[in-house]
Amino acid sequence: MWIIVAIVSYVLLAFVAVVDKYLLAGPLPNPKAYSFYLGVSRSIVFLLVPFGFVIIPRAPVILLAFVAGMMQIFALFVLFSGFRKVEVSRIMPAIGGAVPVFTAVLAFLFGGGKEIFNGGNLLAFLCLEGGTRLVSMES
Repeated sequence: MWIIVAIVSYVLLAFVAVVDKYLLAGPLPNPKAYSFYLGVSRSIVFLLVPFGFVIIPRAPVILLAFVAGMMQIFALFVLFSGFRKVEVSRIMPAIGGAVPVFTAVLAFLFGGGKEIFNGGNLLAFLCLEGGTRLVSMES
């Protein structure tokens, strides 16, 4: 069952990336504007507060969420700028290969420095990263 969910999620991710590339090539050619509109459209959730659909957290959590939202808008701007310069089929695998690197670093930092790579895990990690580099390279 999990393999079906994984395949469907990657198909949806590819579809969204192609739609983003299309929008940046035509109707919304400015990555800054497109990132801004996406950020604003995600802020509409605040309209649900009066209806009790959202639990209002404490101030530090709100501040952290605000910073995370700003970082996401900046990351979208970088992604969309990359879409304008390079093919989507090169950028998306690079992002997919960067996720395990950041996950490994965060697991090491927040896991108390415990060993996260044993023999099999290290080999799988290196194969994943090597394949990502090969797919993302320009010919």
